[in-house]
Amino acid sequence: MSASRKCKNCGSSDIEVDPARGDAVCTNCGSVLEDNIIVAEVQFEEGANGTANTIGQFVSSDSKGGGTSFGNGM
Repeated sequence: MSASRKCKNCGSSDIEVDPARGDAVCTNCGSVLEDNIIVAEVQFEEGANGTANTIGQFVSSDSKGGGTSFGNGM
């Protein structure tokens, strides 16, 4: 987050954004400022026998929430 962003509870600008958890938390008072942040990054992991797997969840533009079966059985 930018330095101009401030916590609405305590006014601190010490905001930690964690893309893995999808949240933004004030490190001064612990308030969760944002959650369910959608991150536009792709991560890969190496599976058995050298296969490559993507990590994440597909979210379509018309999604109403909840998980999908995208990628299962591939």
